[in-house]
Amino acid sequence: MGIEVTYDSTEAIGQFMGQAIELLGKSCIHRR
Repeated sequence: MGIEVTYDSTEAIGQFMGQAIELLGKSCIHRR
């Protein structure tokens, strides 16, 4: 069970980081 929870957390963090990077990239492009 512990491994599953860790995996879920890692996946959620990965998706969150991906979205954050996308937003940052769009913001930088929009500023230009």
